Amino acid sequence: MSAAHFVYIGLWLLLLSAGPVNAAAGMDVWLVLSTEKPDKTIACVPLQAGESFHIDYMNSIYQEPVRESFVYEEGEGLFILQVETPSVGVFEYLGLIPEEPGKARLRLKLEEIRLLSSDYRTHKLKVSGLSLRLRGFGRDGLPLILRVLTDRRTCP
Repeated sequence: MSAAHFVYIGLWLLLLSAGPVNAAAGMDVWLVLSTEKPDKTIACVPLQAGESFHIDYMNSIYQEPVRESFVYEEGEGLFILQVETPSVGVFEYLGLIPEEPGKARLRLKLEEIRLLSSDYRTHKLKVSGLSLRLRGFGRDGLPLILRVLTDRRTCP
């Protein structure tokens, strides 16, 4: 078994223990990480509506850190809220104009989050107190997809 499989098993054990807390709060919302081809679910993480989560990575062109912040709002959907980076070049590349140094605020509705990187080793998903490195969950150069699902039965 690879190290990624052990992380996957450990994550599932942690999530199983967190399940009743989520159910007690009345929410059944899940952030699902999957590959595109083949369509394979990697992880389902419990998510409270209104709770922000982040993707941190190093921009491969400018070699600068980037944090993208997202939120799922019940009845409204998934939104990207903010992009943070010290690099003006990253903002220009993304077509964003920061309102204050290092931060561009948004409220853009998304159906899903599609990540595409030639190297996922610097990518981290931070959600519900967990920090999940994305290296090894998908093949470099192929998309990883994050979706919000409201039915636990859709997760393995």
